[in-house]
Amino acid sequence: MVKNTNIDNVYSSLSDPVRRHILLNISDHDLHLQKVAEHFKISLPAVSKHLKVLESAELITRQKAGREYNFGLTDAAKYWITQFKRLEIFLKKTK
Repeated sequence: MVKNTNIDNVYSSLSDPVRRHILLNISDHDLHLQKVAEHFKISLPAVSKHLKVLESAELITRQKAGREYNFGLTDAAKYWITQFKRLEIFLKKTK
């Protein structure tokens, strides 16, 4: 049986457009669940599941702030966001 490595988890996490959009929203500043969820037309539990996937891939961090958790980016997520932006610029130039 093949074991999933962290890079497999990262690619799997980034393959979902909702999770990529979540990363972009968090890139400006740390957000709590309610603030992350207001950008989507999905339920809070669904957003929470996406956040858990991103956290298990070590792309976001969770910090307790009172009764809520704030979510922030790891250095790995910042790297991937930069790469996505470069790819977007490249693809626009090739059209």
